[in-house]
Amino acid sequence: SPGRHIPGAYHPDGKRLAVINDLPDPGVQIYNLETGKVLLNLLHPSGVKAVAWRPDGRLQSCPRVPSSLGA
Repeated sequence: SPGRHIPGAYHPDGKRLAVINDLPDPGVQIYNLETGKVLLNLLHPSGVKAVAWRPDGRLQSCPRVPSSLGA
């Protein structure tokens, strides 16, 4: 939707994009930017707060901490 910020990170090679997805399945989706297709859907039950690619091309993510843990 217009004006909505979707957190994500471009792969160092510029060919993939990792996007945080909240609903219906919380986690991260990896997109091929040339085709627009989802390459991988990584689910995480509590959701993901942040995502980044390491310089070596490996994906890092920071899961959300459930509020029951005091975060």
